[in-house]
Amino acid sequence: MIAAILKTPAGLAVTNNAKGVSAAGAPPIIQTMLHHLPLVQAGTAVLVSLFVYFIYSAVLVGIAGQTLGMMIFELRVVTTRFAHPSLARSAWRSTVGLGSALTTAALLGCFFRVHPHDRLSRTRVVQGRRTI
Repeated sequence: MIAAILKTPAGLAVTNNAKGVSAAGAPPIIQTMLHHLPLVQAGTAVLVSLFVYFIYSAVLVGIAGQTLGMMIFELRVVTTRFAHPSLARSAWRSTVGLGSALTTAALLGCFFRVHPHDRLSRTRVVQGRRTI
């Protein structure tokens, strides 16, 4: 068993062993945080993934009007007036899209032809190649 002991400035001994991280003599809040450390790390990974998806979607739709998957299936995003969406509108579309994906709006969206995030951002997904 490998155990690493780290002395903190407050004089607390923090150990990392096969059973997990423990802080002997630490305040209860620190012990609770260390007990739930794997959940915090998993939550951080989820937040980073959502942020990367937001940037990917907003930038590609704002610049090219399509994500890579949309390019493969020949779909593109347009405004309600069939114009190319601006970077700000595509960022708003991604923000609302992430919000609806994290709520029940994503489940309700499958019953409508225009999804809630497209309706709120005044965009539509249409089929057809992008014209420059």
